[in-house]
Amino acid sequence: MKNTSLILTSLLILAGPVYSSTDAPISPIPTSNALLSQPADPNNFTFICTGDNRPPAADDPVMPVCTEICREIGLIHPNFVFWTGDCIYGYKDTPDQANSQYDAFLSTVSLCDVPVFNAVGNHEITDDPVLTPIYEKRMGKLYGSMDYGNSHFISLNTDPIINGVPVEGVIDPGQLAWLKSDLAANSKSANIFVFMHHYVFGPPDPDAINGLDTGFATIAQRDALHKLFVQYGVRAVFCGHAHLYWHAKHDGVDYYISGNAGAPLDAAPEDGGYFGYLTVNVSGSSVNTVERSADSLYARPISGGDGLSSTAIVDIDAPDKAKLTIQGLIVKMPISKTYSVTASATYKGKTKSVDATVLGAEPSDTPGAALVRISVGLPGSRTTVVSVTSS
Repeated sequence: MKNTSLILTSLLILAGPVYSSTDAPISPIPTSNALLSQPADPNNFTFICTGDNRPPAADDPVMPVCTEICREIGLIHPNFVFWTGDCIYGYKDTPDQANSQYDAFLSTVSLCDVPVFNAVGNHEITDDPVLTPIYEKRMGKLYGSMDYGNSHFISLNTDPIINGVPVEGVIDPGQLAWLKSDLAANSKSANIFVFMHHYVFGPPDPDAINGLDTGFATIAQRDALHKLFVQYGVRAVFCGHAHLYWHAKHDGVDYYISGNAGAPLDAAPEDGGYFGYLTVNVSGSSVNTVERSADSLYARPISGGDGLSSTAIVDIDAPDKAKLTIQGLIVKMPISKTYSVTASATYKGKTKSVDATVLGAEPSDTPGAALVRISVGLPGSRTTVVSVTSS
């Protein structure tokens, strides 16, 4: 148990742009939380990967499970999120339809409350070149890279326009030349992570006539890319396109498919066909991943939290077995010089203390009230009771 006091401060620590010395820097998509700051400890940070939330049809709203996933991500509050593409329906969209769908998506992912990057997918580009400049205006560059903490991050476009025609499941020659140069220039990074929409390895592609076990157009293109990743010591590759969760290691490179944020699922639950997201914890050169199902994290106010009461109690349900540290629990309290927090979990009549810390506070829209941000180390498969007091 930690009982921590903190003077009222701003929650946001500003820092300069977090870009690498690449000639193709990437930046977060333009949500209300798009300012990316370097981690306090460059060797320890967390990000989340998910994607493929597009609805079944152009006129359908954002899928409810996508909203739920973003809400849970906001509660976890990682350093940032990487989306694996297909964030809108896209196909046969008019420009007005595409812009409307981007409006809805950007509003939804703002619930993550952290910067979000996107690796462009085929549904954003589709078979209509007019949608590419709309994507670039609304979402950002089609590919590029950045440095974050001790690691280097690369985002690729697997749906390039070649000779005026969008082509699925390939890396165009110009982008490939840039990729080789970028990998060579950053080979000394503690970790290199690559994000793209079409998956390199995985289950048979349901859209492929020959049932290829890759989202790429041919096995030869897939193998050439894999060889490049092995050559430069890429730590992990995160993809989407298949609407499921999947993981395997090939020649020392971890390959993940995290394409289960809301699009119609491609497999049975036992084969990864469930909605969820992947948490990635980086500690030096060690990388630990935990796949979480949607609807696995809830914060429920019990008392207080109205900005008037000096004490507030919140229950946090975390039915997933994996332990999880959340840093996005926000409790409205009266403005005060100090705040303190305690937390505990009870099971079969035995109560154990849980680590909890006040991270900071900032004024709320309610006069005389502050929004206090709390970090809690949740045990798996338990309900944790969090008590916040002001003095």
